[in-house]
Amino acid sequence: MAVTIHDIAKRANVSPSTVSRVLSNSDRISEETKQRVRKIMDELGYYPHSVARSLVNKSTRTIGFFLPRVVEQVFNNPFMYEIIRGIGSVASRNNYDILITLGEGKKEEETLRSLVHGRKVDGLMLIAARVNDFAVDFLKNQKFPFVVVGRPLHNENSVNWVDNDNVDAAYQLTKHLIELGHRQIGFVGGPLAYVVTIDRCEGYKKAIREHGIAIRDDYLLETEFLEEGGYKAVVQLLNLKSPPTAVVLTDDLMAFGAVRALKDRRMKIPEDMALVSFNNIPTAQFASPPLTSIDVNSCELGKTGMEILLKEINHPAAATNRAIIPFELIKRRSSIGVSK
Repeated sequence: MAVTIHDIAKRANVSPSTVSRVLSNSDRISEETKQRVRKIMDELGYYPHSVARSLVNKSTRTIGFFLPRVVEQVFNNPFMYEIIRGIGSVASRNNYDILITLGEGKKEEETLRSLVHGRKVDGLMLIAARVNDFAVDFLKNQKFPFVVVGRPLHNENSVNWVDNDNVDAAYQLTKHLIELGHRQIGFVGGPLAYVVTIDRCEGYKKAIREHGIAIRDDYLLETEFLEEGGYKAVVQLLNLKSPPTAVVLTDDLMAFGAVRALKDRRMKIPEDMALVSFNNIPTAQFASPPLTSIDVNSCELGKTGMEILLKEINHPAAATNRAIIPFELIKRRSSIGVSK
């Protein structure tokens, strides 16, 4: 038979209402009483009923992690696991659970409304800000606590968000190739619906312009953040009359596809084409050859985003919080050691 709040109260010689206040960490209960009641809870193996607790405290102790993409795109990328690891570490430390939800197209609006109006979560984390972002506009209008892992395009001064300086990161990555002697440099980005693609493309163009190199439209490609997307994009670049000697790809998964495309053509990396990318996922160092990649510190993105969201939940009147997480250019054999 399950242990109840009345069993705890009887053993601790307090009222059931006192046990409820201990569960909600009320300031009205002394620290000594809290410790005594919690010790008895542990001894009896008591776990508070989450639904009942949320009714009493008006809090679910749950954070929603909302992903407006299909499952295959989300969980094929190790970058996402690192984000979740960072979120989870802060959530666990603050006694919050994580609810991962997926919504695409028309289901996105339905899912968000269900989460917010049904009070299923205390706050929401969004991944990858989009140019026209229904989720951001909806949550802002609802005055519901949320944070975006990614810089919003139109609301960056009025929305909580955390990101890297993606313009500078792409600039440094492109500059690295230019310093190696490359002048024909392609850019393979994710969908232009995402702000991260726009920012990284801007950084690429900035480096190209500053070094007096002409920007070629046929060197700028848009694809999905998937291995197959990188494969097809590099094949398209290789079929040009004058293909690039180096390519900036905006995700390591894309770069894996690019490596496969070059090997299918029996081309050498970096001698025939140098490759650089983003995210520095754990397998990037084990690629053949190991990938030069921007380490975006994805776990820290998740941690900082969660910390910002908890501030918003606990202090809703506080000023908007934003954070820029430092990145690091990790140079490996997919780019270094060539001169064109």
